[in-house]
Amino acid sequence: MALAAAAQELADSARAFVPIPPGSLRSSGGSDVDAVEIEDAVRLLARAEEVLECMVVFAVISGATWDVVGDGLGTARQNANKKYKEAVARFREALAQPMALKPDGTSYLRLADAAHDPEVWASRLDAWVERHHEPHEFRIAARPVSDGLARLHPQLELMRLQARRRELTHEHLVPPAEEVLPIAERELVLWKQMGEAGHEVAEQVERMQRQITELRATLPESGTENRRG
Repeated sequence: MALAAAAQELADSARAFVPIPPGSLRSSGGSDVDAVEIEDAVRLLARAEEVLECMVVFAVISGATWDVVGDGLGTARQNANKKYKEAVARFREALAQPMALKPDGTSYLRLADAAHDPEVWASRLDAWVERHHEPHEFRIAARPVSDGLARLHPQLELMRLQARRRELTHEHLVPPAEEVLPIAERELVLWKQMGEAGHEVAEQVERMQRQITELRATLPESGTENRRG
């Protein structure tokens, strides 16, 4: 959903460059371009970079290896990992704890709006796709974005998180606590959901709470403050 919303914003921004306002071109050639128009193009480039970052995060979250990501980017897996691993970590952390507190005590949303409220945004994007669909293009579903949404069963998501743990073990002799912690926090949320559904998971919940406490204790003091902030 974050990727879809970023792509929609990029498309709308790019459309603004297509029309040529009457009188904007000189008969001798050229145009009176000002700094604002160049700044608009710079912002468009930044939005394109955001779409690419969302695509990489989506790929990794979905299970793609860094080898696959590197191939897509035309670079080595190490370069791809170095450039985007922090973006992946930020998304995992925001997914586990969408809300955070600023130093003044006010809360803010760390997760992208579309990822935090997918149903509302899916409806908006359904309407956007329908408005911009051309008759000659492929046939679209009645709800082109909403129909693609799927909710993971907690057990399935837990399996994916465990796979991510194994991947970290392969990548690091001792997996960094700052990368394991968001996974553990999300696992705790899922175990609690299963408990609310009637499953006996008290032991797993207690184990995850203990592991999260241990992981947080290994983080630098500044890292802990940043997480709280």
